[in-house]
Amino acid sequence: MDSGTTVSTLDSERRLALLQYMFRHSRPQVGPQQFYQAFVGVLVEVFRADAVCIWTAQSGKLRLTKAAMLDVTGLAPNADCWRPHEQLLEAVALRGGPLRVAPGESTVLGVNPLEFELLLVPLITGASVLGLVELLRAVSVNVISPDADNTPDTSQDENEALALELGDLRSWCEFLQDYFQSREMAVQATQTRSETAFRTFAMRLHSVQVKHEAALVAVNEGRQAIGCERVSLGWAVGQRTKLLAASGHESVNERSNVVQALIRLTNVAIQSGEALNYRFPPLKPEEGAAIAPLTNSDSNAAASNPAQQQVPPEIYRAAIEAYPLGERPQRLLVVPMGDRSNPKTGVTKRRGALIVEQFRSDSLSDADVQRAVLVAEQVRVALQRTELLASIPFLAFWKRTTETTWLRRAGQLALLLLFTAGVVALVTVRMEMRLSSDGELLCESRRTVFAAEDGIVREILVRHGDTLDAGQKVLVLDNLELTARHRELSGQLLQTRERQRSLEASRSGQRLTERDQLTLQTGLGEAAVAIEHLEQQLQRMQERIDRLVVLAPEAGVVTSWNLDQSLLHRPVRQGDALFQQIDPSGRWAIELNIVEDRSGYVARRMSELAEGEKLTVDFVLATDAETRFTGTVRELASRTDLTAAGHIVRAIVDLDPAKSPPLRDGTEVNARLNCGPRPVGFVLFRELIEVVFTYLWY
Repeated sequence: MDSGTTVSTLDSERRLALLQYMFRHSRPQVGPQQFYQAFVGVLVEVFRADAVCIWTAQSGKLRLTKAAMLDVTGLAPNADCWRPHEQLLEAVALRGGPLRVAPGESTVLGVNPLEFELLLVPLITGASVLGLVELLRAVSVNVISPDADNTPDTSQDENEALALELGDLRSWCEFLQDYFQSREMAVQATQTRSETAFRTFAMRLHSVQVKHEAALVAVNEGRQAIGCERVSLGWAVGQRTKLLAASGHESVNERSNVVQALIRLTNVAIQSGEALNYRFPPLKPEEGAAIAPLTNSDSNAAASNPAQQQVPPEIYRAAIEAYPLGERPQRLLVVPMGDRSNPKTGVTKRRGALIVEQFRSDSLSDADVQRAVLVAEQVRVALQRTELLASIPFLAFWKRTTETTWLRRAGQLALLLLFTAGVVALVTVRMEMRLSSDGELLCESRRTVFAAEDGIVREILVRHGDTLDAGQKVLVLDNLELTARHRELSGQLLQTRERQRSLEASRSGQRLTERDQLTLQTGLGEAAVAIEHLEQQLQRMQERIDRLVVLAPEAGVVTSWNLDQSLLHRPVRQGDALFQQIDPSGRWAIELNIVEDRSGYVARRMSELAEGEKLTVDFVLATDAETRFTGTVRELASRTDLTAAGHIVRAIVDLDPAKSPPLRDGTEVNARLNCGPRPVGFVLFRELIEVVFTYLWY
C-alpha cells in the first residue's frame, strides 16, 4: 500500500466536513451506538481501512465493543488467531503508544497472526487505559516484507509517512477519547443527581410525620428520585386497600377506572408478594392490547434485579386486562412493600405496593428499577412510622413543645401545670351539687266540686276568682228524667190515697159480712203499704232533684277558668269534676317533679341529714325570675310516676315563712335542690360519668 499518500489524497473540504460531522456526533447526548457507527465510518473513509475495531477496557481487559467489516479478515472469537491477536493488543495498550504492525510481523509486543496491516492507537488517560482503536488494511504490492530479524526495511520517506499517518489516526481517536470521558462525566453527573435526588427525597420523606403528607412526598418526590413519569402508592388500610396518592394529583377519586385498576394491582402484589416489570404491547385500532411476555432484554434486566423477576402472566393477568385501554402506560413496574419476615413463622406481612408507570417511553433501566426498590423500602418505613406516631397520645402537644423556644416552652409548661392543677382540683375540691327540677306553686287547701247527679248545666252562678261561702249555690242542673219520674210518683201517690179513702168510707157506711170486712181490711193494708212506699220514693226523688242545685262545700275562691265556656249547657255525669276552689288563707307548698335519675341523690342527701334538718331548695317563679326564694323538702314520694315528660318522683316543698313568694295557684317554679358537697369534677361531669357507669362500666 502507498501509505505516504493516505492523508494527502483526502480532499481538504471533505476532511473539514468529516471533522464537523464528528464534532456533532461526539457530544455526550449522542448514544454510544450512533457515535460508534459515525466514528467507524469516518475512519474507514479517511484511512481506506478494510475493517475497524473499537476495544474498551472492562475489568482490566480489552473487550470488543464495535467492529465493522471484521468478517473479511477472518478474525473471530473462535478462530485460532484470536488469542495471539488479543495478546498483541493488550501489550500495545500497556505500551501506551500508537503502533503499525505488518502482516505476520513478530515484535517484542507480540505477533500479528493476520494477513492484514494493523494500525493500533491506545486510548490513555493518566495511568489508566480506556481502550484501543484498531484499523486493519490489506497489504499493497509496494510494501516490502520484513527480514528475518523482524526489522522492517523501509526508507526514510516511508517512516515519515507512517509516523504522519499514525499521528493523524491518533488525532481522529481523540474524538473517541473525548467521547468516553464526556460520557463518563455525564454518567457520573447523572448518578450524582440521582443520588442527590434520592437523599433529598429520603430526608424529606422521613421528616414528615403525617401519613397523608408522607404519601404525597412519596409519589411526587419519589418520581423524581426514580426518574419516571408517574408513581402511585397503594396501601392496606384495615381490611381495605386504598390508593393513598398519585404523583401530580392532590387527591384521588376512588371511583375512577384507573384508580380501581391500580388498586387491583396493589391487591395482587399484597397477596402474592411478586413484583411486575411489564411492557404493554402497542394498541391496534381493531383490537385491544393483549398481555405479551417480556422481551429478551427485559428478561435479562429482570434476572439482574429481584424487583424485575419474571412472574407468571396469570398472577397479574386479570388486573392488567382491567386496565383502561386509553390510560395504559408503555411500561409498568409494581414493587410490593412488606415487612421483614417473622423469624419464628417466616411469614412476611405485606402492606402495599409502589406502582411506577412510563407513558412516553417503554425504557426502564436496571438503575431505575433498583432506585424504585429503594424508594419503595423508604416509603414503607416512613408510612409505618407515621402510623405508629398517630397511635401515640398527645404526640402533637409534645411535638409543638419540642419545636418552640424556651419562652414558649415555659408558657406551655405553665399551661401543663395549670392543667394538672385543674385535674387535681376537679378531684379534691368539693362544691355543692345543686340539681334542677320544675314544679308548681299550689295551695294545699283546695277542693274539687263534683256533680252529684247526671244532668245538663242550666245555669252557672259563679265566675273565676269569686269568693264563695259554705253552702252557696254555684250551679243549677236540669234532669228531665228525674222531673218526669217525680211527677209520675206523685200521681201514683194521689191515686193510692183516693183508693184508701174510698175503702175507709165503704167500711163505715154499711154493715158488712165478715168476709167483706176481711177483704176491706186487706185492701186498706195494701193501700197503706203502697202509700208508704210511694212517699219514700218521692222523698228520694226530691233529694236527687235538690242535688241538681250544686252548693259550695266550703268557703273559698274559684280557681277554674272560663266556666261558661267549659260547662254551660253541657251534659255532665254524676262524679264529674265541675270546678276547683281553694282557701287562700290555708297552707301553700311547691310540688316538684324530680327526674327519676336525680331522685337518688335527693333521697341520699335526706338520709345523710341529722334529725331536725331538712334539705333546702332555692327556687324562682316563672312570673318573677329575678327574685330567689327558699324552702325545705317536706316529703319525697316513695314511688315513681310515669308522665308525658317521662318517669318522675314527686316532692313537696314547704315555703320559708320569712320570705313568702306571691301566692298564685299553679305558678310554674324552677327549683334547685341542694344535695350536699361533691367533688367539682363529679358535679360538672355528672351526666357523662353516669353514662359511662351505666352503659360502659356496668
